[in-house]
Amino acid sequence: MAGIGSALITASAGYFLIDQFNNSIIQGNRLSIDDQVVKISLTLVASGTTLMLLSKKHVNTTKNWRLRLVNIY
Repeated sequence: MAGIGSALITASAGYFLIDQFNNSIIQGNRLSIDDQVVKISLTLVASGTTLMLLSKKHVNTTKNWRLRLVNIY
């Protein structure tokens, strides 16, 4: 889940940058921010961050003890 989360964050940054490149260089317009692109990028960042936070495998209990969650198949 952490890998997918980081991939979503990277994809959202890439999507936003590619849209800015397309708008300014390819189409010849000034730099402008499209609302739909920002909404999609922020949704991808939020989803990726949520997946990264949920994939935490350590639970801190006290100063010297820590639980580790292990999946056994």
